[in-house]
Amino acid sequence: MDGSIDERIDLGRLKAERFTWRLFLAHPAFGLEETDGHTVIAPGAGTLGVAWLALDVAEQRARERDLLRELLSRAARHPVARFEAGWWRREGATADLARRCGASVSDLDGVACGALTDDAVSILVETLPQVIVVEALEEMALQVDGDPLCIGVWTDRWKAPALERELLDHVWDEARRRERPGTSVDVSRRREVNRVLRASLVVAWDRHGGKIALAAFGLAALLGWHPLGNGDWADAAVLLVGGLATVLGIDRLINRWYRRTQREPE
Repeated sequence: MDGSIDERIDLGRLKAERFTWRLFLAHPAFGLEETDGHTVIAPGAGTLGVAWLALDVAEQRARERDLLRELLSRAARHPVARFEAGWWRREGATADLARRCGASVSDLDGVACGALTDDAVSILVETLPQVIVVEALEEMALQVDGDPLCIGVWTDRWKAPALERELLDHVWDEARRRERPGTSVDVSRRREVNRVLRASLVVAWDRHGGKIALAAFGLAALLGWHPLGNGDWADAAVLLVGGLATVLGIDRLINRWYRRTQREPE
């Protein structure tokens, strides 16, 4: 393979050619986490942890973009690094992205395709397209979903520990640069207790809430209490469906509450 940008990036082919590669989920809350398959899923609250969720939302987003920028910049050091990026059903935005990056638009599916230059890195981090795919030959490949930001890194397993340390060091250095006198980059001192409490509740629910809710419904059925008042909760299928619906409803409420309170002014 000559690295020509005329050839589309095929992650399946890259993985087949580099059988030592593994897919890692990348996030500033924990670094790199090896996955079992060929896709990455945005981490939940239980994985992110209290320390991360106690951060101001703006700081969370800044650290995520710092991590993405560093990974793209590392890939861009390869002389034939290239990218594909864009939005589905937003041809105008993708065409504008291609123009700004000095790339072309694929006739196949309308994504922007071009060389991963330093300017392209800045534009991709700034605009954060719906999808970004990067190839840097033997160094790494990236697959990024922009909303919510979810970063997958294909690389050799033995390279991951050093890469993780360097990525987290970079993220922390950038966070330190944003620190204002008299404040902490971790949590706002004035609302530190509130943020940690909110984060703790969200994490606890994510890790244990489903089991607690289902157990409560099961206990209610055994005691003869039927939340819907129809006497059918003794049926296991009805109990399962109702329990899952309740868990999902509570989960949405808790996460909506967390996002709303995190947007409150300091």
